[in-house]
Amino acid sequence: MNIFCVVTDEERSIALIKKVLRDSRLDYTRIQIATMPYGTEGSYTLKYASKKGVTEFSL
Repeated sequence: MNIFCVVTDEERSIALIKKVLRDSRLDYTRIQIATMPYGTEGSYTLKYASKKGVTEFSL
């Protein structure tokens, strides 16, 4: 499942998304959260991965 959000505070938004996923009892063990500046055509930057050692993100 992919979830796309336009946000103004990246750090707070990542924390809230992680909380909602945990509270909703979704499979929190496989999430990856990446960001890309709004309005740009570029690549995503991985900001959080539930598995240790994951350093890359792609759709």
